[in-house]
Amino acid sequence: MLGLDFSELLIIGVVALVVVGPKELPQLMRTVGQWVGKARRMATEFQGQMNEAIREAELDDVKKHVDDLRSLSPKALLAEQFSSVTRTLDEVKRDTEAEMAGIEAGVSAPMVADGGTVEAPTDETPAMAEGEIAARIDAASPMPMDLTEPVFDLTPAPGSPVEVAEAAPAASEPAEAKKERDA
Repeated sequence: MLGLDFSELLIIGVVALVVVGPKELPQLMRTVGQWVGKARRMATEFQGQMNEAIREAELDDVKKHVDDLRSLSPKALLAEQFSSVTRTLDEVKRDTEAEMAGIEAGVSAPMVADGGTVEAPTDETPAMAEGEIAARIDAASPMPMDLTEPVFDLTPAPGSPVEVAEAAPAASEPAEAKKERDA
């Protein structure tokens, strides 16, 4: 309780009996008991409120984590990715259409306005013949690749370990085996 052992409590009781007197001692003990009861109730209530606040804080954290996990649904992620890809494809389509309109109009670079639309060619733009358009397209395209079948030369290069090994005499036989073979 207060960390007092029996002998200390006995001394406090004797002092209280002498100071207060035997008639008022029961009333004093009752009053002290009521104060101790109130203090215990207040401590219990305070502890309960603290536990409730801790539980609410933990529940708020758990709720936040659950909401975060719900927002990471595969459906939402896929929808976001598809919309991103769709926007990119729309931009590529606009740029390609602008480039094609520029080529058809005879202009080497597309005339794109700020809004992303192709401006109509003006009378100031000279008309090009179809042959000239084809020549410009061919000039802008990369060099054609050599699609012939590759030729593999399997002869060893001069001085390579393979050539040296072929040119060297066969593994030398032991002297005794050589004598028997020659005899």
